[in-house]
Amino acid sequence: MYFSDWGRETSIARAYMDGTNRKTIVDRPGRANGLTIDYSEKRLYWTAIDSNSIKSSNLIGKKIAVTLDNTGWSKNKKQNGNTLWREWLANWLS
Repeated sequence: MYFSDWGRETSIARAYMDGTNRKTIVDRPGRANGLTIDYSEKRLYWTAIDSNSIKSSNLIGKKIAVTLDNTGWSKNKKQNGNTLWREWLANWLS
């Protein structure tokens, strides 16, 4: 399993389901939230609350990339024709 730790030293880590074999894969990502895995691309995505961005890495925490930063918000984000997320905008449905 993959999880974020918001303790004194923030991290993204992985461990076996029983909690053993814990390994930190990303040091100090800030308050990482909403972790999800794209198995076909072998990438881990998370929202970086402190920087208002979406980031990703490979499954061992290397090759970190900013997928979207706070200057690039749009209603829809598509990659290879697939909607990755849809931003909720005030009055969007009006």
